[in-house]
Amino acid sequence: MYFAVDATLWEDYSPDGYDLMAGAILSGLESLGHRCTYLGKARIVAPASLPWGAHWIRAEAKSGEWIFPDGWRTRSVPRTMAEGHMDRWISWTGTDLPARKHEFQWVFLKDAGKLLWPGHEGLSRAQLKTFKSRWETLLENRGAGIIVFSESVKAILKNSFGVAEERLRVLPAFYDLGLAPPAWEDRENAKWGYNDGKEYFLWMGTLDPEAHWMEILKAFSLFKTRQKSQMRLLLAPWKITDADFQERLSTYKFRADVKVLEPGHDVWKRVIRGAYALLYTPRVDALGWVPGLALSLGIPLIGAEMSVAREWTGDTVAWVDPGSPEAIAGAMIRLYKDEDYRARIQAEGITLAGDRAGALHQYEQVFSLPLADI
Repeated sequence: MYFAVDATLWEDYSPDGYDLMAGAILSGLESLGHRCTYLGKARIVAPASLPWGAHWIRAEAKSGEWIFPDGWRTRSVPRTMAEGHMDRWISWTGTDLPARKHEFQWVFLKDAGKLLWPGHEGLSRAQLKTFKSRWETLLENRGAGIIVFSESVKAILKNSFGVAEERLRVLPAFYDLGLAPPAWEDRENAKWGYNDGKEYFLWMGTLDPEAHWMEILKAFSLFKTRQKSQMRLLLAPWKITDADFQERLSTYKFRADVKVLEPGHDVWKRVIRGAYALLYTPRVDALGWVPGLALSLGIPLIGAEMSVAREWTGDTVAWVDPGSPEAIAGAMIRLYKDEDYRARIQAEGITLAGDRAGALHQYEQVFSLPLADI
């Protein structure tokens, strides 16, 4: 298959977990022999979560055609697809889509997971109106298939938004490092390579308030105060750290026990092998690929409690309130002190992740469906 891909998701310099997972899916499809061309609005892009050298075409959904001074050409998406003989269109946000059936095939509904946590009484009328307004064109485009990562989200889209069953697919979140659970030698090599042979907690995420990195530092302070150990904390941000983060870190009490890593796929592949536990604490985890990655590697995870992954991980993850340093520190201490608990969730997590294996081939199958099957 030859896929045309909405590339506007990567037209900035701040990749988040959604960008990274989308890039992993597309890279995986290319590894299976499919072609992907990325259609975007910007001439200069920073596809930090995609392979360098990806094929980009400047094309906008609702434009005519112009020739720019530097030679760049802007075409409409349908014309670009027709001229390039592309088979399928894949979009990522569900907004700003033309309603004509033939122009779009599959849409990942970004932020749809947030439908699960609007409040104690469910979606209010105002919230329903907001979401429907944001996705209006998509919801009316009956030729577009919608991909979500949660059965509960699917139920909301059916029951509260009136989306037909046949338009919805629930697929596993996907991010594959191509690694098996680490052997003892792998863990030791990673520990010596990144932390002088000492054990470490590994945090990953974006450096914004909703990722709760300040709460992670506070929780680590509580851990170090209450638990005598040489444990350290390694931070793996998804983008280059900013001045505010560096300034706050410079005054941190346990600064000597904290190390900040350069962002990058190759770094993760090595450092995650030696992690004593992985910490992932966004306010809302609407995707679930980080829990899937951790469990597949047998790495204990301390995760944010508002996560779509809770549907399938159960208590194999230490779910916490990410805004509570006390809760995070308590989970860190339990993992450190209770070896039976740690061993159990590792073993059960690997089993659960194995049951969800083959996610990439599920994407391939869905994306290859004939239009008439949507």
